[in-house]
Amino acid sequence: MFITNHRHCWPVRLQCHVLQVSASGYYAWLKRPEPQLSDDERKLVRAMREIDEKSNHTFGSRRMYKELRRGNLVAGRHKMRRLMREDGIRVKRTPRRACVQTTDSQHQHPVADNRLNRNFTVKAPNTVWAADITFVPTNGGYVYLAVVMDLFSRRIIGWHLSETITQQLTITALWKAWKNRSYATGMLIHSDRGSQYAATGYRQFLTDYCKATQSMSRKGNCWDNAPLESFFATLKTEEFNDINFVDLEHVQRQAAHYIENIYNRRRLHSTLEYSTPVDFENNDVRNQKHLH
Repeated sequence: MFITNHRHCWPVRLQCHVLQVSASGYYAWLKRPEPQLSDDERKLVRAMREIDEKSNHTFGSRRMYKELRRGNLVAGRHKMRRLMREDGIRVKRTPRRACVQTTDSQHQHPVADNRLNRNFTVKAPNTVWAADITFVPTNGGYVYLAVVMDLFSRRIIGWHLSETITQQLTITALWKAWKNRSYATGMLIHSDRGSQYAATGYRQFLTDYCKATQSMSRKGNCWDNAPLESFFATLKTEEFNDINFVDLEHVQRQAAHYIENIYNRRRLHSTLEYSTPVDFENNDVRNQKHLH
């Protein structure tokens, strides 16, 4: 349906190539007789098309089912899958990215032990934070995005962009997270062992202000920080994939939109029982009040 609706904007074969859909399969689908749908089914299809567009074609049947329920639209999983298939709603597949090592660990700063040890399941907020950096290409060169995630809810609680990859980038992202979390203390903060996280200024902020314990991934092992690797892959697939960024300000606008409005508040996470990070935290607050 997306290809049909946009055939006047882009060539059909180009759309099929981008969406990884067989052109012959698309034309065969066009020739099929249109299924007869009930009023309820048409309502479901319209809702699913809207969700599909908003998610940039990244919602499979499980997330689609949960999103429909959030909108008080209930359908059996088998019916929903059939309607998705008949309407041509499918996940946009992207090649699986290899674990690319971009960390500069050739430095003389102290390196912390891997105290997290891939224990990504956390029972309370502000217990374990994870930090990492990725790069985003623009017409003017690379810009660097540093983020801090609360592993309890997978919520991005602090982030910062810069044209230079220094300890000031990571300190600013951590400062924003610390401020957003009402100056919480006593957490474990995990990162890779890059110079930006091992530098004196970053370690001093982490210990003196956050009163935190530092943890670092093993050398050359990015899966020791898998939740943030997953976040960066999601960000680049769902939001950054088709954008030709002009400069840092352009990236700033898109990152703010995705992180604050979509990822934290609307994106359903399988690790959170298909809840959003914000809803997961809010439910935890309500449960704690109930217990007391």
